[in-house]
Amino acid sequence: MGILKIKLLSGELTVRKQLKRDLDRAALVRLEEAARTEDDFLIVTKNWDRLDANRERKERYHEQSVSDDMFDWDIFDIFHLVNEATDKQKTVFFSRVILNWPPQKAAQFHEMTDRNVRGLVSKMVNEIRLGLFEALKRRLEDKVPMSLRQQAYLAICLAKEKIKDCKNAATEIKHIDNDDS
Repeated sequence: MGILKIKLLSGELTVRKQLKRDLDRAALVRLEEAARTEDDFLIVTKNWDRLDANRERKERYHEQSVSDDMFDWDIFDIFHLVNEATDKQKTVFFSRVILNWPPQKAAQFHEMTDRNVRGLVSKMVNEIRLGLFEALKRRLEDKVPMSLRQQAYLAICLAKEKIKDCKNAATEIKHIDNDDS
């Protein structure tokens, strides 16, 4: 009974938090529409800056890190995958990953937003991981020996691929059911 009560309370808290966020946003929009003086606009700007700072903090917290899982591979594979990226991706990736610059510094240097830097690096890391996955699938098909880490990485990727295929199949079934109705 206690666990059920806690689950209900946590769900209730989540709903309350969402309602509070919605009310705060609506209040900010009303404040923005009612602003007439410079001081009013400064208050609105301060509130939007606070919301942006919170969003950026959350993005940094959930930022996809470049783990060492991909650096256990043949250097040629990684070199080939990096060379397939655009020049913009390569320069941002270099400053962010190799020089270990924070997204804000890389963004300032490349004259873009830190959100854009995180997006480019995340996209490139995902492309590298996908390329490594494809290379490992070929090794598996060709029966080329792999290290334990490579086997573990391949197993994780294959499991994720099956989950994605199941989700895609479920979506297709829903579309077919909707068409039949």
